[in-house]
Amino acid sequence: PLDVDGRKALLLTDAGRETLATRLSKEGRATLGQLQQYGSDLLDAMTYLESRGVFHRDIKPANLGILPDPGNRTPRLV
Repeated sequence: PLDVDGRKALLLTDAGRETLATRLSKEGRATLGQLQQYGSDLLDAMTYLESRGVFHRDIKPANLGILPDPGNRTPRLV
């Protein structure tokens, strides 16, 4: 986290071009397996950020990027 005028901010790497919103728009409903993976990814990210005093106030599909996992190419939220 960075301090910017008394507030916490993050400098993030590019999360890719596809968001969860665009994927859902393109493919429709997520499968149960995708929901489990995305939910786990989101909770892990929020836990990590909160542990460092960073709170995200605009969590929505359009703000969640999707990239393939480098190890197995499975789509993951970033």
